[in-house]
Amino acid sequence: MHASSTFRSAAAIFILYFIIDVAAVPVGVAENLSSQEGQVLLDAQSDVLSSLDSLLCHDEFQQDGQASMGWRTCRHSSSQDRAIAPEQGDWMKKAMPKISNRTLFQMTLPGTHDSGAYILYKSLLPGFTKDVYEKCIELAEKLHIPVDKIITAWALAQDTSILGQLEAGARYIDIRCGWNGTDWVTFHFEQGVKIETMIDDVRQFLLEHDSEVVVLEVSHMPSNPPADAIKALLAMFDSKLSPWLSPRSLGLQRTVGDLVQSSHRCVVTVERSWETTPWAFPSNSIYNTYANSDSLDEMKSFNDKQVESFQSSKTATPDSLYKLSWTLTTQTRTVETEILPGHPRSLKDLALQANAALQDWANGHYHRAQNNVQNVYPYFGNILIIDFVDLSPIVDVLLEGLP
Repeated sequence: MHASSTFRSAAAIFILYFIIDVAAVPVGVAENLSSQEGQVLLDAQSDVLSSLDSLLCHDEFQQDGQASMGWRTCRHSSSQDRAIAPEQGDWMKKAMPKISNRTLFQMTLPGTHDSGAYILYKSLLPGFTKDVYEKCIELAEKLHIPVDKIITAWALAQDTSILGQLEAGARYIDIRCGWNGTDWVTFHFEQGVKIETMIDDVRQFLLEHDSEVVVLEVSHMPSNPPADAIKALLAMFDSKLSPWLSPRSLGLQRTVGDLVQSSHRCVVTVERSWETTPWAFPSNSIYNTYANSDSLDEMKSFNDKQVESFQSSKTATPDSLYKLSWTLTTQTRTVETEILPGHPRSLKDLALQANAALQDWANGHYHRAQNNVQNVYPYFGNILIIDFVDLSPIVDVLLEGLP
């Protein structure tokens, strides 16, 4: 059998396994489902069966090794998901004539949300629970499928490594540090890659790109890590990134040109124990906002208000970088309704909605700015973060507004 046929057959087995699970639910757990829920699952089964043939005939299934053999990944293998972000590894260098005399408070840097959640494993981080996670367990039990099949889909926030995100143009990286008792790892419900892996990617990027500035926010440290573990974490950043770490004593009111010329191209904020670390800025150096909604309209409205608030705050000398989040957030209702036809079944589904709407939303603000002398660049805070950055136009959108 030809290799591509083998791959296609294997993919079919994985998909049919999911269909069989769904088909068995109304009978196997009838006592746990209402008649309405049972009908919803039957409808969902019908939708899956009707789309199976077209899915297996998709171009990506004809090329060996080009698509993942898991239902949650396969369902995203379509042309709309292919990376739309061109390589943007040197966008700051190219824009240097416009930005060298600007401070970070006079720019909007593109960034990524839950940056380390590009690979997640089945283990949960000790001491970290959320209502959404409980709802995932409940749904998995009803569907008779492993809970990670649901959790992972709602937890993966990026498609590519930290190096890939930086090459795609991100200049803010969200480093969420969880101590699992042995190692520092990133996490988003489930445990992800080691923090050391993320730092190594930042190091490689800074080595290969001599005019790019990167902001790292080190935060979310649950599980009450011991003092020696925190000390080891900070030492990891120090040992790997020391040639580029910007000293806290010099503050944040430095121009991009100064940061590049002095090689202080890595600004790091830390949630804990920053006082004794000369390069660590306190966590309040970044002012965080996010809509905490799975509704695109609600998220737009929330960010409209944040833009207004940010513009009005320019009258004072800022001491915190203002961060906006162009992200949709999983709610318990999002998980509860994922089995309904036409509803999002992953964080990626939500992100594709948000990312597709970014350009029009930004254009609306650019248009209003033309008629309002007080509404000037930067428009969207100092940092604008997004999920699945490689599937977004965020860098080009922000560069459009750069005077």
